[in-house]
Amino acid sequence: MTEKASLEEIRIELAKLKVAYEVLEKSHRRLVAKVLTDKSEAEHFVGQMVVDRTMLCPTWLKSR
Repeated sequence: MTEKASLEEIRIELAKLKVAYEVLEKSHRRLVAKVLTDKSEAEHFVGQMVVDRTMLCPTWLKSR
């Protein structure tokens, strides 16, 4: 009985992950479509990418 319960819990979690993935995929498609059609949105997106890269780049790599 425990194995069946565990298997059911895994199925439920997998279903939740599938739904979350679908939502993320749709959101990504909308963002890409928006960036490709709206110049100001594209500029903001590119600017944010630069900020993200700057924050993620290690300091030792910046000095080279």
